[in-house]
Amino acid sequence: MIILSYDIDSGRVVSIGTFRESQVGAQVQPGNWFVDISDIDAPDIDAVWVLHDLISPVIADRTAIAPVISKNPIDADDTDIAIVSELPYTCEVYHEGVAYPVTDGTFMFVADQPGTYVFTIDEAHYLWTEFTIDAA
Repeated sequence: MIILSYDIDSGRVVSIGTFRESQVGAQVQPGNWFVDISDIDAPDIDAVWVLHDLISPVIADRTAIAPVISKNPIDADDTDIAIVSELPYTCEVYHEGVAYPVTDGTFMFVADQPGTYVFTIDEAHYLWTEFTIDAA
């Protein structure tokens, strides 16, 4: 069997592997669920997510995010604002390992130091996305 294992809460694909039917239970981590995908081509683990349903889970493509930045570059004066829109309504934007929650599809950023600031979004239903904001 070819098994796709996923996080039951988020739908994020954790792994794809080939196992004998008797091995499947031991291979799936607690909190995860699995789908037998033996009858389809194995998808790219980073390109899909799973809509959990006990009867028939659905494997779906992750959606691309195209952030729109209102102003780039911004002044590094701790008051000039870049507003990033067209984000998932709820997600987390990461910068240097710190997660910033987004609850309305927009993210606001100000800088007090010049530089190039790199942000990422890594959500189960969306393709991994990176964007930068320059401050001068």
